[in-house]
Amino acid sequence: NGILKREQAKELLMCFWLKCCEGDESQNLTLGGSDENELTLVCLAVTTELKLWQPSVSVRINEKTTDRVWKSITELVKIGIGMPALFNDKAITASLRNLGISEADAENYGIVGCYEANPSGNAYGTTAAGGSFWLHDILLEFLGDEKGYVNFSEFYSAFLEFFKTKYETDILHGFRKNWDRIKRDCVSPFQGLCFRDCLKTGLAAENGGCKYTMFGINILGIGTLIDSIYCIKKLVFEEKFCSYQYMVSQVKENFPDEEFFLRCRGYEGKFGTDSEETNVLAHELSLFIADLVDNGKIADGVIPYA
Repeated sequence: NGILKREQAKELLMCFWLKCCEGDESQNLTLGGSDENELTLVCLAVTTELKLWQPSVSVRINEKTTDRVWKSITELVKIGIGMPALFNDKAITASLRNLGISEADAENYGIVGCYEANPSGNAYGTTAAGGSFWLHDILLEFLGDEKGYVNFSEFYSAFLEFFKTKYETDILHGFRKNWDRIKRDCVSPFQGLCFRDCLKTGLAAENGGCKYTMFGINILGIGTLIDSIYCIKKLVFEEKFCSYQYMVSQVKENFPDEEFFLRCRGYEGKFGTDSEETNVLAHELSLFIADLVDNGKIADGVIPYA
């Protein structure tokens, strides 16, 4: 409407950025998507100039993202403060629809916390506060049985079965206990005022007042898990460089054999190098873990997602 000049808008936004730094971390601002406009560019410019740690700026990317926005993104990336985070609209909206979220709500998502996509305005997301687990810890526990395996297929199948049982009987139980604690001890009536559906239902977000209740699960160490399984596959089962028992003993004793340690650490083709073998492992393990999370019931109406 011409009420503000661009520099006046920038100054107001800069004041808001500074105010965000007085609060908690992971206050996420989502830009782009189908709503890219002049304000998107101003927000990116403010983040680039101030170089502050809050708000965490995320940008939704799709085939309609314009060159001028890409230019602003690259200028921000170059300064090295870890922003903006980029999110693939096509992949994320499809994932949200797969969780039972309507197409309209999936298209209208924002990022909460570090990276969790939530339908804006009508979804309660617990972000990573819902629960965490470390993939390499599960592998270490599996290696503790010191069994022998004839080939990699047998080893891999046994690990996946162990992982499935561990998740369903132990990890998932912990998540359910955590959700019960959130419902009991963390109810925030004030937060409910920020959700349209809570105003309609008269219920707090933690008590099911929102249209969607999202339980964010923080899964750590996918690269470490892939590289570990890859090294076991190559050194134990294909090259026969060492026995399975020797590999396990080295892991449990923190690699006293330095030569062996360096061989494991420097093995070519690890995750992130576009190696076909580790790409396949990444694909298989990611889908396996996603299925466990998606099918693991937390409570009635609660949607687990990673």
